[in-house]
Amino acid sequence: MSRQSRALVIVLVLLLLAGVPACAGGVAPETSVETVEEPSAAEPEPVAPAATEAVAATEAVAVAPPPTLPPATPSPAERVRQALAELTPGEILYNPPAEMRVGEPERIEVRIAPGAASAELTGFAEGLEGEGEPIVESVPVSTFMTVRLSGDGFAIRPLRSAEQVVTPGDFTEWAWEVTPERAGEGRLFLTVTARVKLGDLGEEQKDLEVIERAIRVQVNPGYALASLFERHGNWLIPAVLLPVLAAGARWAWRRRSTGGE
Repeated sequence: MSRQSRALVIVLVLLLLAGVPACAGGVAPETSVETVEEPSAAEPEPVAPAATEAVAATEAVAVAPPPTLPPATPSPAERVRQALAELTPGEILYNPPAEMRVGEPERIEVRIAPGAASAELTGFAEGLEGEGEPIVESVPVSTFMTVRLSGDGFAIRPLRSAEQVVTPGDFTEWAWEVTPERAGEGRLFLTVTARVKLGDLGEEQKDLEVIERAIRVQVNPGYALASLFERHGNWLIPAVLLPVLAAGARWAWRRRSTGGE
C-alpha cells in the first residue's frame, strides 16, 4: 500500500472514532434520556371546616340586609281615630214635628242605613207614623249603633231598643212617644253613637252627631184643666167645686120659692 493510501485509511479511522464514542467491551452504551416532569399547577391547600364556617358567616353578615325595626304600636286615641275613619258612609232620617200641643203625644222616628239609602232603599222615607216632615242627612255607620232622644219639658218613652245592629241593604229604625209637658219653645236632642272594635283594647263608643231641634209647644186648655184636677183634686174639689155646687143649689131654691120669677 502506498503512503497516500495509508494516510487516507488513518483519516477515515479517526473520523469513525470521532463520530462513535468507544466504551468498555467495544459496545457503545445506550444513552438514557431522563424524563423531566414539568411542575403541575399548585393545588389549593385544604381548609379546615371551622375556617370555612367562619368565612361563610362573615359573608352572610356582609350580605344580610340591616335589621328592620318593628312598627310602632299606635296609641289608643290613634286606634280610635283609625277605626272611625273606616266607618261606612250612610244616611240618617228623622222626623221631629215643628209644633206640638201640651199633653198630646207624638211619635218621632229615626232610620239609619249604610250607603245612599234615600236613593237605593225602597221605603226608606215611607211608612212613617209620626206627623213631622222627614229630614235626611249623611252620617258614618258602624255595625252597632245607639240612638237616644232627650229634651227638657218632654215625657219621652222609647218604643225600640237604644242600641241596634245596622246591616247592609236595609235600614234600622228607632222610635219614641214624646209628650210635651209645658207650653212654650222646647228643644229635643238626638244623639247618634257608634260602637267600634279596637282589637285587644276591646270596644269603645263614640258620639258621632247630636241633632238639635226647636219645638213650639202650644197651650192645650182641656189638658191643662184635666191636669189641674189630676194633680190638685184632693183639695180643689172641696175648695172650688163644692162652693160652686152650693151656690147653684141656693139659686135653684130661690127660683123655686118665688115661683120661677
